[in-house]
Amino acid sequence: MVALEAMACGTPVIAARTGGVLDTIEDGKTGLFFEPEQPEKIGELICKLRTQPDLRA
Repeated sequence: MVALEAMACGTPVIAARTGGVLDTIEDGKTGLFFEPEQPEKIGELICKLRTQPDLRA
């Protein structure tokens, strides 16, 4: 639900590749995924969003 609300507001979504978000988010198009066992990747994805504005739309 939170991912859908964020997407509706135009907020970029970064989520663990698990559960219901797999049905909601399309990786690289409507959000970005990281593997649940690699939470250190969140920082990399934030930097990716910062340097690639087209991913934020």
